[in-house]
Amino acid sequence: MKSPEATAPQTKTRWWLWAILAPVIALGVGILVAIFLGQHQDDWLGLRAVAPIMLGLLAGCALSCAFAIVSLQKKEVRSTYAFIAAIPSGLFVAFAILGMLGI
Repeated sequence: MKSPEATAPQTKTRWWLWAILAPVIALGVGILVAIFLGQHQDDWLGLRAVAPIMLGLLAGCALSCAFAIVSLQKKEVRSTYAFIAAIPSGLFVAFAILGMLGI
C-alpha cells in the first residue's frame, strides 16, 4: 500500500520555471539600472555600476529560493529543476548576508 504522500496529485504550474528565471531577470534589471544610472567622475571604484547589479542579483536569488519552496509545496512535476537553481542562489544569498554582517 502506498503512502498518501506518494499518491498526492502533482500540479502542472510553472513555479519551477520562475525559480530558474528569477535571477536572470533580476540581473538584467540590475544591469539596465546600472547603465541608465550613469557614471560620475568622483566614482573611481565604480560602485554606482556594481551596486545595482549585485542588488538585482541578490533579489533574484532570494526570489528563486522562494519560488523553489512554492514549487515544492505545490508538488510540481519539475520541482527538482527549481532546486537546481535554488541551491546556488541560496548559497549566494547566505554568503551575501554573512558578508554584510562581517562574519
